[in-house]
This record gives sequence, structure tokens and C-alpha cells, in this order.
Amino acid sequence: MKVAIVSTSFLDPSHDHIGRWVKGLLDSGIDIHIFTESKDLQTSVDEGLTASFFTNRVHVLGNLRSPTKVPLENYQKSIWFLFQPVRVMFLMRTVQKYEKVWRSSFRKITEYFPWGNMQFDIVHFNYPRIALRRFELGELFHAKTLVSFRGQDLIFYPGLFSPLFENADWLHFISRHLYVEAQHQGFLKPNYSIISPMVDINFYHPSQYPKPAKGKNDEWLFYTAARLYWIKGFEYLLEAIRILLDKGWRIHYYISGTGDQEHSVLYTIKDLHLEEHVHLLGWSKPEVKKQWMQKADLYVLGSVNEGFNNSVLQAQACGLPVVCSDAGGLPENIQDGVTGMIARRRDAKDFADKIEYLLSNPDLLIQMGKNARQRVVQHFSIDRVVTQFVEMYSHIYQL
Repeated sequence: MKVAIVSTSFLDPSHDHIGRWVKGLLDSGIDIHIFTESKDLQTSVDEGLTASFFTNRVHVLGNLRSPTKVPLENYQKSIWFLFQPVRVMFLMRTVQKYEKVWRSSFRKITEYFPWGNMQFDIVHFNYPRIALRRFELGELFHAKTLVSFRGQDLIFYPGLFSPLFENADWLHFISRHLYVEAQHQGFLKPNYSIISPMVDINFYHPSQYPKPAKGKNDEWLFYTAARLYWIKGFEYLLEAIRILLDKGWRIHYYISGTGDQEHSVLYTIKDLHLEEHVHLLGWSKPEVKKQWMQKADLYVLGSVNEGFNNSVLQAQACGLPVVCSDAGGLPENIQDGVTGMIARRRDAKDFADKIEYLLSNPDLLIQMGKNARQRVVQHFSIDRVVTQFVEMYSHIYQL
């Protein structure tokens, strides 16, 4: 079976498991090719996953507006393709069928020229917005189409993806929450799968040094790895930290991430007099995130909406219990009362109460960390998710 995965970038530094997932699909016998608008083969958390592994399988959709960034092989293959007029005409008609603006049509024709001879069984659009931009690739490659819904796109742009609901052969959702949202927006077909995100359990793992039980007089370390966006609900977590500090708890809270709300977060830290307790680390590499997760006592996330959240999975893989909001797919991510606790979104007091309950029961906190690791290994490993994708691809292939 031959599958083309279409993505905005590869490898994606914000999703460091993608390379290992692709390798798992290849090892399972799926002939995978990646079509991407941006390539960075140096991004990997696995030293064994070298750039050369993907060399002949990652194809850049080069834009002639930046000719120096177009790989040489694109020009070479385009010249060869020019000598096949039937295929050239098919490519041009296909693109013009989907793209009515002539400049955009011409740009896409030149981007697709090097790959005009290729055929696939399935074209897998890894995100819905790139599916909207490049849905013609399904017809161009004579393939069935699969679209993955992974984040908050459905929430942010209601109604935008109706054409995909109607025309894609299959849809993939990373959580039941996103599937239900699609239903609310008019998707009523049975052609879908729900496959959760994955985590590299060999990379994200607990520290070899057991954590001692702590009490109220000890210092507690909290951690979050998330973009500094409004949707992450940092103001509610910071208010909860203030409540706990006022009750006498000794807390240091570290945040890895950057974003357009950094100034708002900094203002809230200052306004709540948290400068000595809350520390912004900026963007952190996967290795650094792992180290913080291994030494933290608790992972916290106050999001007002989430598709699922990879960092929460990574934290649990490191044996770190989680207190998060009930937003979106988060209740599917952790097991409330077993691997962590769920607080009401936008409710700082409820967050503070849930956190204080765990800090007051350190043995329970340690057990939740063990439960978290066990559950992630059982349900969210790359091997398990690869198997689920192979089964989904096989089903689509037989349609």
C-alpha cells in the first residue's frame, strides 16, 4: 500500500514523535512518502532517526517565488515531466478544477510538476487546513483521501471544513471531543476513525531516581510546556498558585513556551506578586522538557479548550501526575482520580482545591505518577498507534 502524507512541515519541532511514527508505518510495510511545504530533517529526538533515513521520501512543494529554496531535484524532475504532454494536461486540468485564481493555479502547477507521475492509494492530509489548500492532490495522485483533525481548528473555524466533511473519503479525529464537534457542524457520515495521539515512551520516561514523599514545609515544583496563548488559560493557573501560596504552600512553577500572550502572562505574574515563584523558560527542546517533567512534582494545564494535548501525554509518560481542566479532549487524556485530577475550566479555586488535595496526599501523588506511566504505555505508545493507523489505512484501501 502506498500512502502520501501531506503536511505543512516535516519534521515538525512541536511534534517530535512524528518521525518515529512515520518510521513505524514504513516498518509495517506501508510505502510512505511525505509532501511538505517546509522541510527540516534535523529535528529529531532520536539519534538513530537520521536525515538520510527520509532523504528519498520527503518531497518539498517548492514555490518559484523563492527559487533558491526549491531543491535541485524538483527542477530536474520538472524538466523530465515536460516530455509527457498527456500527464501535463491532466495535472493542469486537475489544478484548475480546484483553484480558480490563475496566479494560485499557476503556482500550484509548478509546485506539482516534479511529482506529476506519482500515484498513491491514499493521500493523508495531516491537518485540515492543508487539506483545504491542496485537496486536488487526491485526484492528481488517483488516490482516496483521508483528513486528520488534530487541534482546535474545528473550534476556531466553525463551518470552514464542511467541504472536507462532504468530499473526503475518510476522516480521522484525535479525540471523541473533536468528533462530537464535527457532528455539531454537520458531519453525520460513518466514514471516520478516532485514534488518539501518541508519545515516544522510550524517550519520555520517568527519572531513574525515585521522588521522595513531600510535605507542606517542602518546596514543590510545578511544570507546564505550552504556547503562551489565551486558550491555554494561564491566568487561572496563576490565580490558583496565588491561592496556594497564601495558604502557606511553597511552590515554584516553571513554564516552557513562547507566544503572543507573553506580555499578558508577565503582567499577571507581576499583578499577583508571583515574580519569585513563577519562571518563564522560553521555548524548550524536547530533551529539556523531558528533564523538567522528570524532576517536577506536578504537571498543570489550565486550557479553556484542547483537542487532546501532547504535552500532557508526555508528562504522564515521565511518571508525572497531571491536574488539568475539563476542556475539550483533556478528560480523555488523563484518567480523573487515577493518573491525575480534572478541575473546572476557568475556575482558579477549583484548580487550587484539586492541587492542594494532591499535595496533602503525597503517597497518592506518587501512585498517580506510576498509574500515569502505565496507562500511557498501554494506550498511547507509538507502536500501538502505528497499528491503529495501519488498520485504518487498510480499511480505506478496501473502500
